Amino acid sequence: MKKVLAILTAAVALGSSILTAPANAVEQQVNVQVTVDPVIYLRTFKTIDLRITQGNLGGTDGDQIQETTDGSTLIDRTPPEALTTGGATSVEKDVNELFAVWGNTGTSVQVTVVPVEGSDTLTNGATGTALRKAKVTVGSYIGNSTGALGPETPVVGGVKLSFAFMNSTDSATKPTAGVYTGGKIKVIAVPGI
Repeated sequence: MKKVLAILTAAVALGSSILTAPANAVEQQVNVQVTVDPVIYLRTFKTIDLRITQGNLGGTDGDQIQETTDGSTLIDRTPPEALTTGGATSVEKDVNELFAVWGNTGTSVQVTVVPVEGSDTLTNGATGTALRKAKVTVGSYIGNSTGALGPETPVVGGVKLSFAFMNSTDSATKPTAGVYTGGKIKVIAVPGI
């Protein structure tokens, strides 16, 4: 028993001396960095619903109003002069304010508007030769698409959207009257330009 106790005492003494006296200690200072993301808030619309008139397409656009009726006056049934439908196969429309972006002070932003891939074509819902399409592209910006952000004053801007009308075989054609749906664009606000 005394031999076992002596071996244990020697082992404890040896172990404590190894732990308290490292032979080759090395140390290194490590830099610590934290990045706080900027606050960005984007406001836009769910739907853009534009009206393209015959005047936009180069045709006759307008109304003629007779002055007064007492209920018995007959309306003038003479056709208007040069009543024509437009012959244009494309048109550009302004969306004056499409987005507003706010952020924490000192942050800058770049706003980009692009068609959604695979959803850049609107259709009139018809089939066969009656099918008409409108391919949407984004033109120039209206207002601001870049700027310094603040919590009170947003960066506000819009775009010019172009629509190129096509028939069922993708040849340029005059549009037919009706509602064209299915197109999408996306607004992207990127901080720190």
